[in-house]
Amino acid sequence: MKFEVKDKKATVMDADEIELENLKIINQHGSDALRAIFLLNGAASIATLTFLGSIAIRTSSVTISMSSVSSILFLFSLGAGTSVVSHSLNYLNLFSHARNFPKVGDWLLKATILAAFVSLALFFWGIWEASNVFDV
Repeated sequence: MKFEVKDKKATVMDADEIELENLKIINQHGSDALRAIFLLNGAASIATLTFLGSIAIRTSSVTISMSSVSSILFLFSLGAGTSVVSHSLNYLNLFSHARNFPKVGDWLLKATILAAFVSLALFFWGIWEASNVFDV
């Protein structure tokens, strides 16, 4: 049992309420992590374009393959898209648990985690490609 003070009155939370609060916290942290992955991939795309523009303005002697740059941007865009898919799967996971379909929810949770890891892998792959292309 957990005691909580609200409006100067002590209330008792039972095990189900504590579990619900813990699930809310876990869901919030998971959503924050998925949002961060999306922002990471999006910011990497912007940084790539900014760096490319900076190189183009400063020097005319540096040659960079546009197909290499487009592949980097493709990886970051695919990573951002995959994070959107993981957000959607997370929503469906929560919806299925709310509608009392725990087996479907468990499968969707695994798919959410897999999509998040794929998005991170695409980010690191894009960073690897960018480090090879922009070796200036």
